Parts: sequence; structure tokens; C-alpha cells
Amino acid sequence: MDRHEIWRRVQYDWQQANARRANGYVPFVRVWVAGRPEPIELGWVETRRGRDETWVRFETAAPPADETKAIPPGCSWVHVPESAVLGVEVAYRRADQPGIGFTHTIAPDDPDEADAELAA
Repeated sequence: MDRHEIWRRVQYDWQQANARRANGYVPFVRVWVAGRPEPIELGWVETRRGRDETWVRFETAAPPADETKAIPPGCSWVHVPESAVLGVEVAYRRADQPGIGFTHTIAPDDPDEADAELAA
């Protein structure tokens, strides 16, 4: 079983929804996680390749604070076991509400590799 397939599918669905959206609307992604009363609106998802790394890292949707690419207030990272993911939805909302893209990445097995990529 490919543990990452769902996130590739969600990214594809978001891209299709964005390309085929009606005027005045933007797509967004929400995920429901066990133990949280409200879904999380996503901007980015990271999964790991290692068989023993069965967690998912979500970055909440937040528009950039400014052109410096500073992490904006209201942005958070949520780490959960894959088994805590209950469902994912790609939906539309009016474009006058803030929109954010959606990205899925599969991180390197070694956290030091990720640090090297960030420094590059």
C-alpha cells in the first residue's frame, strides 16, 4: 500500500479544482483529525518515506505576512499519526476570502537531509 497516495490525489484534485474553478471562487483543502473538534485548513502536507515514520505534518493555511516570506501570525504546524486522519475535503469558497495553495512533499528519511535542503 502506498501511504502517500491520498496526498498526491488531494494535490491533483486541488490543481484540477483550481484550473477549472468558476469565476469568483477558489479551492481550499480541509482535513479532519481525530481528537480535534474542527477540521484543519491546509496549505501544505509533509509525509515521510520511512516505514517507521507514520506521521503526517500539516501546515495550516495562512497568507504570507509580507514580501520577506516571514512566517505569518496564525500559521501553525500540526503533527499527527497517519491513523488520526479521518477525512480530507477539497472544496470552493468565494474568492473575496483569503485563498492558499496546497502542496504535498515527501521528506527525506534523514532530518539532516532536510536541514541541508533548507540551507541550500
